[in-house]
Formats: sequence, structure tokens, C-alpha cells
Amino acid sequence: MTSSDSQLLNPEACRAARALLRWSMRDLAAAAGVSLETVLRIEQGAGPFKQGTLTKLCDAFAAEGVDVVVEPARSGATIDHRARGGAADG
Repeated sequence: MTSSDSQLLNPEACRAARALLRWSMRDLAAAAGVSLETVLRIEQGAGPFKQGTLTKLCDAFAAEGVDVVVEPARSGATIDHRARGGAADG
């Protein structure tokens, strides 16, 4: 992964991560310590954004066991249910 902002978090991955947690944009803004307007702009792709802002969002997702995936061939999010206190399958 490169250090460019677009590789840290993109609109699709942000929406996917938020959906996994069943968070509203307001929930994400509160968890990340950013404004609702910032979340809206990120999900619309209306950047550029400071890396620190994107890191706050990724950290909020990670705190809930969600990893954001942004790669050339795919983007989205995965959830580790064990990190959220759920039982692991298998």
C-alpha cells in the first residue's frame, strides 16, 4: 500500500466498513472525532483530505474489529468477530 490518501481510505471502503458496523454517518463522525460534514465529503469523494483525518476514521473502524481494504484490484472492509467479542465459526 502506498502512503497516498486515496490508498488509506476511499469512499467505497468507508461505506462498506460503516455498513458492517451498522453505523450511520453521524455514528462514524462521533467515533472518529470528526465532523459529520467530513464523513459526508469523504463518502462523496470530495477530497483531498489530510492523512490524519483518514487515519482517525480507520482507527475508529479498527477499534471495532473492522479492517479497511484499499488495493488496486479491490476495496472494502472485513470484520473480525473475535475482536468484537463474538464466537468464531469452525
